[in-house]
Amino acid sequence: MATALTLGLRAQQPQANNWVEQEVLVQLKPGFTTDVFQPLATALDTAEFQRIGGVRGTYLLRSKSKSTQALLTALTGHPALYYVEPNHTGLRPDSSVSADKIAPTDTYWPNQWDMRLISADAAWPYGQGASNVAIAIIDQGVRVTHEDLAPNIWSSPELLFDIIINGWLEGVYCPVGTNGINVTQFYQNGYNYCSQSDLTADGHGTGAAGVAGAVGNNGKGIAGTSWASKIVPLSVPSLFDNNTMDTASATDALEFAVMINATTNTNIRVINASWGCLYQNSIYLTLYCPVSSTLQNELKRVGGYGILVVASAGNEGPNNNIDSTGNPPVRIPTSYADPAYYMPGILSVAATTLDTSLTTESLAPYSNTGPNSVALAAPGGDASGYAVEMSTSNASDSGSSAYTNYNGTSAAAPHVAGAAAVLAAQCGSYTGMLGLKQTLVNNVDTLSFLSGKVASGGRLNLYKALKSCMLQNYGVSPAGGSGTSQVFRYTFTDATPNFPPPPPPEPAPPVGWQDLSVMKAFIGPSMIYQANVCYFYLQMTGASSGTVSLVNDAGTGNVGYITIPGSGSVNNSQCTLNATGSSVSGSGSTVTLNLATVFNTTHFSGYQIVYMDATDQNSNDSGWQSMGTWVINVSTSPSMTFTPAPAPAGLSQAFSLQVSDSHGYSDVTGIQFLVSPMTVNAGNSCYVKYDAGGNLLYLVSDDNTSSGTGIVPGTSGATLSNSQCSVNVANAMAPSGSNSYTLTVPVTFFPGLEGNNVVFAAAQGALAGNTQWLPVSVWKK
Repeated sequence: MATALTLGLRAQQPQANNWVEQEVLVQLKPGFTTDVFQPLATALDTAEFQRIGGVRGTYLLRSKSKSTQALLTALTGHPALYYVEPNHTGLRPDSSVSADKIAPTDTYWPNQWDMRLISADAAWPYGQGASNVAIAIIDQGVRVTHEDLAPNIWSSPELLFDIIINGWLEGVYCPVGTNGINVTQFYQNGYNYCSQSDLTADGHGTGAAGVAGAVGNNGKGIAGTSWASKIVPLSVPSLFDNNTMDTASATDALEFAVMINATTNTNIRVINASWGCLYQNSIYLTLYCPVSSTLQNELKRVGGYGILVVASAGNEGPNNNIDSTGNPPVRIPTSYADPAYYMPGILSVAATTLDTSLTTESLAPYSNTGPNSVALAAPGGDASGYAVEMSTSNASDSGSSAYTNYNGTSAAAPHVAGAAAVLAAQCGSYTGMLGLKQTLVNNVDTLSFLSGKVASGGRLNLYKALKSCMLQNYGVSPAGGSGTSQVFRYTFTDATPNFPPPPPPEPAPPVGWQDLSVMKAFIGPSMIYQANVCYFYLQMTGASSGTVSLVNDAGTGNVGYITIPGSGSVNNSQCTLNATGSSVSGSGSTVTLNLATVFNTTHFSGYQIVYMDATDQNSNDSGWQSMGTWVINVSTSPSMTFTPAPAPAGLSQAFSLQVSDSHGYSDVTGIQFLVSPMTVNAGNSCYVKYDAGGNLLYLVSDDNTSSGTGIVPGTSGATLSNSQCSVNVANAMAPSGSNSYTLTVPVTFFPGLEGNNVVFAAAQGALAGNTQWLPVSVWKK
């Protein structure tokens, strides 16, 4: 267990067991309520049940007299509970903030070596963040009146209250204009929590806010990583009072970010968490706590709502590898079976620093590492040397215009949080939560001293990441259809602005289509399998010429290439690419490839997905995106027709799936569809089930463990919701006739499914059998 630390405002005294005495956290199983504890009320001497976080059934049970251990003994194994656990303390801030106070009269940009190290100055001409993207700062507090922060501090545009959608914190009501939430005040007292975030003595949260989102280019103080993003302070003052906070407070702070998004039309895309979990007395973890199912479940929920949580890796280095302490892997999950799937929304950050001459970069001597659980590094500085970082300060003598040195992995994390906000603003719907994570991790500066220390082997480079996501504008036409041959039209766009060339002798960088280096596409059943697919890549040799290489069956090399314009062909077991009938052109920012393709139905048939990817001359990679579907020589039983198709887009849509069964409509027993990125991930997806026999519609839970209670389509006022989508059951229909069912379901998506997603569908017949999951369309949010 962690070192015994408690909240400063809690009534309980510090305990050797490092938990809040007379309290436990529980999660009820579906179908149970707190009524199950009524028979135990006297034995447990219960004072209250308090709803915690947003995961259904999670409560804090507080006893008037019974110890935590007594509560654990009484409730462990209770049939109504998924778990019972202590309300752990030991969640603590992570930084080596200097107490130096600076009252500047001019800009400190010359001192900001950290921003130059991550190439922020090169990135800002392309994007500086935007006010329609917000960063939540869960910390001790933020000086909301600071001159370099005040213009970016969030002001709630609408009432914040708890009755919009299921699952929110109970009893919340905040007026328009609220600047932040005092989570400790809400958790402990339930009033006076809607206000400007509390001030704190050392300004840990104010420093994090400055690195992430101080106003840039305003002639004052410093430039944050994102100049214009809104800053939402979620204050936990107890994190400062006793250098720790308990699980319940941390869980509620995370849930406030979800709730603010859903109820006030705010767009929090990133949470900065410059703190983590102390485990087994001295081992520091990056926010993810193996001792707390409550916190783990809430983190999964936050990720499901499309919010990326950027966490500091901790300052117990240099040889503290936190992989061994239960942290989840940080890679992008490839399937529901991938362990990384269970915690995809956390991005852990180590720290680098410079030597005293500010020329040589190295891993900061205090920084934790973890090649599987720490994603990347960012500048953290070193207060013991000359490589100190500057940020906004909360100094009591001149707090509205004070600046200070700010170092540690707590300083590293907000660089990445600010970078994620810049990407979210500039690159639009392409950058869903996983898109943000993938773009940041895949576009680092690779550094030898980080090899084997962090998963990416590198340090944040905002310019590379921003440039890569600006390669997003590509597509395929037709984006859906069927047949054994087709001339597909692929378009790849480099969205880099065309700035004036630099003065001689500097060479002008490539821009527009000439900046595109390699353009790739493959047609196959899943992103996971890049073997036995029709996989090719294009390299331009002129404005109207290029070569298209076809990858072999094993996915390990090329079988050959065709030259366009030209003649001849190249083939693997899945497809043949013909130069005759193909063309290529580069114009403006776009490369257009018309590629004559014939599929080999002996080896390649069924429902396929079209994926595309591009890299530029600086090796910035856009990442694979699902762009369309194609059906090759297939007849399913029951047969299915899906609309709208191909490649619809938007936040809301009435999906319609017609299922025909030669045995008659009464043979159809079930219809399902789910919307998820890349592959069939039944968890954290919009997964709708229809039971034809019972005429009931279901929406599967985020963790894919429950279908909940079915509702008859057309039931007045009825809806179903999870973290990904809301289903308007009242307007759903499932008419049947002759040999077919037509299931129509209006769906509204939440931010967790931003970007391109594949729509998979399946149907079952008692005699006709099961179609299995089939990709029927691509949905673009």
